Amino acid sequence: MVSQTPPKRRGTAEYPLAEVHRLAATECVAYAGVRVNGDTVRLGLELSDVCDCLGALRPEHFHESLLYDGLSCWQDVYLITWEMPDGTNRDLYVKFKMMGGRVTLYLCSFHPEGWKKDEY
Repeated sequence: MVSQTPPKRRGTAEYPLAEVHRLAATECVAYAGVRVNGDTVRLGLELSDVCDCLGALRPEHFHESLLYDGLSCWQDVYLITWEMPDGTNRDLYVKFKMMGGRVTLYLCSFHPEGWKKDEY
């Protein structure tokens, strides 16, 4: 069994919410993997829905920042309750990073909080 080093954690956000809101407003958001795309599809969300949720993030939704071993970019984690297209509210775990000139927000996770793969 391969043991993965736990990420470094801190209680301050790496990325200003004003930048997150600016990128979300112009849909400059990319999914950083097929799992994120699959999760948003299972939740019934389009990119515009995801961007609306990102645009609604507030400081009180911030949970932590993570730095994984071997990576140079911190990833900010937010927990937010969001209304789904079917009218139900879901507690979401939202994790993202920005790289380079911060012209794109890379969404690393967007799924129900406490999820297990293929659970929802």
